[in-house]
This record gives sequence, C-alpha cells and structure tokens, in this order.
Amino acid sequence: MADGSLLDFLRQVSTFGRSLVKLDIRQESERHTDVLDAITQHLEIGSYRERSEEKRQEWLLADLSGKHPLFGSDLPKTEEVQDVVDTFNVLAELPSDCFGAYIISMATSPSDVLAVELLQHECHVKQPLCVVLLFEKNLLTWRPPQQPWPAFSRSSGIRTESTVNKKS
Repeated sequence: MADGSLLDFLRQVSTFGRSLVKLDIRQESERHTDVLDAITQHLEIGSYRERSEEKRQEWLLADLSGKHPLFGSDLPKTEEVQDVVDTFNVLAELPSDCFGAYIISMATSPSDVLAVELLQHECHVKQPLCVVLLFEKNLLTWRPPQQPWPAFSRSSGIRTESTVNKKS
C-alpha cells in the first residue's frame, strides 16, 4: 500500500536504521566540572573544582569502578547542571545508533575525559559514546604535558603509556 515518498522512506529506514543521521553531542568542559562539583558538594566530600588534577583523576577512576550511584533526583541543580544531566539522560534513553561522538570543547586535562566517562556511567548510557577532545584553550601558548596522558579503557580502567604502546 505504501508508495512514492513513504515507500522511499521505509526503504531508507530498512537500509540505514531508525536514525538517518548521527548526532554528535558537544559540551564545554567547564559544564562537566560544574556537575561534578555539585555532586561532590552534595555528598559533602569537598569541592571537585578545587581539587588538583591528580586528585580529580583518582576520584573519577575510583567512582567509575564503583557500583553505587553518585547522585539521584535530590541533587541540587542549577539550570546549567540540569542541562548537562538531562543531556546524559537523553543519551541513555535513545537508541545508541542516533549518536556519533561526545565532543568536549575547551579540554585541558585527562580529567575532562574521565568526567564524561563517569557521567555516561552514572546516567546508565548503555553504549558510551566515543569522547573527542577539542583543545581550543591557550592554543598559541600550549606546551605538551611533562607526563603523557594515560590511555583510558572503560572495560579495564586506566592503562599506562607503556601498556598502550606495548606491541603484542
């Protein structure tokens, strides 16, 4: 019974899936910091924002492997925090074939990546999006870090550069 435009559409859906175009999600790194700071303040474990990069990474990695939820509906949320949490909740609700990558703009450190991984985990995103970094901050004065960034694998936790570069 279907013909013309409807038949063409049904063929496209059959061929390409429900989502004809994948949507990339982009958020500025400070917005993730806002959410994590709201969480740590609510849990009364200090300010995430005021922690050193090393302490941020330690906390994020510990909670990535944790089984308990970090926050619930009782988390006090500003409009910005609510927006970020809502975004991750949508990622959890919609089919994964609707999305491409999660882009972090203004990224400056490994904790920026771990923050997104933790928020995907906490919001129960079944197939976490690949995280892509944009380093726009201080691009002209940027210097490579003294220590290499650790490679992160959601299934095995953090790996050192030596295990990343090891040839099998």
